[in-house]
Amino acid sequence: MVAAYTAAPMMEISHTDATELGPLAERAGVETVVLSHLVPGAINLVSDATWHAKVQRGYSGRVVVGRDLVRLPVGRVRRG
Repeated sequence: MVAAYTAAPMMEISHTDATELGPLAERAGVETVVLSHLVPGAINLVSDATWHAKVQRGYSGRVVVGRDLVRLPVGRVRRG
């Protein structure tokens, strides 16, 4: 059994809750939200699917749960 995780007060006030990100990103017109520096970050405590679902509520764009060594293209690819 995994013990319940409680974030330190400083972590709680210095990070945005994942459930707030979806509506915020939707209002801002963001195409893709990439989550990083997850708290708690251990997959056995909070799965990637859970992070994704929390952000997807109220958001119609793409959600990427960033993990160590994940590489994502940024910007447009120039051809020719």
